[in-house]
Amino acid sequence: MKCLLVAAVAAFVLVDTAIADPCVKLELETVQSLTIKQVGQLATDKVESGVRYVARLRMFDSESHAVRGAQHAAALLLIGMGDIDENPVGALVWSSEVVDLSLKHLGNDEFLMTAHGAGKDCTPVNIKFRVGADGTVVAGHQLLGKVR
Repeated sequence: MKCLLVAAVAAFVLVDTAIADPCVKLELETVQSLTIKQVGQLATDKVESGVRYVARLRMFDSESHAVRGAQHAAALLLIGMGDIDENPVGALVWSSEVVDLSLKHLGNDEFLMTAHGAGKDCTPVNIKFRVGADGTVVAGHQLLGKVR
C-alpha cells in the first residue's frame, strides 16, 4: 500500500511538472551589429565548442540591458568557426523577464540553450540550434543565417 501511494504521488508530480507553464517567453532577433552601448552592457560569456563551430552566449547585465516594450535583452548568441575573416551568425535573445540562460553542446554541431525563469512552478524553455554542413544556422524552425 505504501509503495502504491508513493507511485501515485510521483506520477502526480510528473504530470504536474509536464503541464506547468513555460518559465519565460523567448524571441530570437537576427542582428548584424551592436551599438557601443549594447556592447558595454554585455557581462558574462558562456562558450561551447562543436565539431566545426563554436556557440557563444554573451549575457547582458541583468540590471543594465536593452528593453523593448515588455521584453528584456537577455543575451547575444554568436555562432561561428572563430576564423579571423568570417562573419558569424548573431542573434539577440529577448525574454519576457530576466532569465538565467545555459548553453550545452549536444554533439556534432548542435547546441541547446535553456532559459530558467524566477518561478519554481514553471517549465524551462529549450531552444535547439543546428549548424548545417554549409554553415546555415537554424534555431528550432527559425533560420538565423549562414556563417560566411
